[in-house]
Amino acid sequence: MLLVLGVLVLMLNYATAMRLVRHVKGDDFVFVEKFCFNDDGPGHIQGSGLTYSDRPVKFALFTDEKGGWNDITTRTTCEDKLNRAKTVVDIDHGVLFKMDVKVIDTDGPHFWYLAIVNCHSTVDIELDLEFINSGSGCFKQFSNDEKGLMFVYFIMFAGSGVLFYFQLKSVQDMMERKSLHPIVQIVALGVSMLLFSLLLHSTHYLVFAIDGRGLNLMESLAEFVYVLFQVVFITTIIMLAKGWTISSIELTERRNMAIALGVYTLMHIFLFVWTSHQQHKASTVYKYGTGPGVGIVLMRTCIWLWFLLCLRDTVTQEYDPIKRQLYFALGGLFSFWLLSLAVIVLIAGSVTPCSRKALVTSMLLVADITNLGALSFLLWPSRANQYFNIEISDKYSGIRKRDDL
Repeated sequence: MLLVLGVLVLMLNYATAMRLVRHVKGDDFVFVEKFCFNDDGPGHIQGSGLTYSDRPVKFALFTDEKGGWNDITTRTTCEDKLNRAKTVVDIDHGVLFKMDVKVIDTDGPHFWYLAIVNCHSTVDIELDLEFINSGSGCFKQFSNDEKGLMFVYFIMFAGSGVLFYFQLKSVQDMMERKSLHPIVQIVALGVSMLLFSLLLHSTHYLVFAIDGRGLNLMESLAEFVYVLFQVVFITTIIMLAKGWTISSIELTERRNMAIALGVYTLMHIFLFVWTSHQQHKASTVYKYGTGPGVGIVLMRTCIWLWFLLCLRDTVTQEYDPIKRQLYFALGGLFSFWLLSLAVIVLIAGSVTPCSRKALVTSMLLVADITNLGALSFLLWPSRANQYFNIEISDKYSGIRKRDDL
């Protein structure tokens, strides 16, 4: 194990940079990539390529500062757009070339945008470029907006792994007592999904730290599994708010639950399609700041209101002080989680784009793991039997009895 860790550290220390291998074709002005450079030292864009254009092309670098990239959308001609560039490198046509452009940013981290420009013809070029940030080891290949995300996912994966271990112990304990409850099983499923999602994210960023490209398909799968985790967790929240197997053996409004959760899932799929295919790659708008993202935030807020209404109806019909205490704890716990997305999105609006992604991801994952941990604590076997024993009427004997569900 120590040998594996040692080899991993060496691989990260000798990692290169974010790597871009692409055949770029288009009109006279083609956006290629954006990258957030640090302000604590020079960065580099270096690599090689082959131009097929019949005229010389230009590598144009723009910043996100006033008068830079954000202003070129108002420019109508290629020349006007090119005049907004911070740095321009001329590349002759029809040649194999090498380049090394130094990027110096002393006024805070900023996004830099690379475009290939050929104002008198079209763009047709093969590229193999590396974007190198200041710093050392595995940090230099990450754009500043993703800097530290790899370790965030590592830490959260370890935390969810600990939670998964205790959840397995809880399930095993209940199975030995022959009292394994479906709610506990659903919680265990949610913990497993979160753990799997974090494993996929960690693997993607680990590979990215080594080769500068990562595993994009694995990252997409991780996002999808994370959506499924949210659906499972929301299902648990609504069932508990309705007092299912705590105060009632009947789960009402199943159809409404299925519709709400289906819509929530479809909205996430639409958000993924929007950010992948509709939102411009140069955009720095956070995904929850887009139209589909705002829709998800509002949907989750509506689910919170529904949760409170269900919880109110359940509490008014429950007279057991232990169970009422549980409902009040669940009300505070799940309100915090359901509203955390809206609060975090509001916070994200005041954070610079170069720092937003890592901060928001960390806050969301902390909220997820904290709530799962608290729920697992509340439903620990020593307490679960106090909640999940319900008096029901036996239709054959006509007497009241305790039914361990």
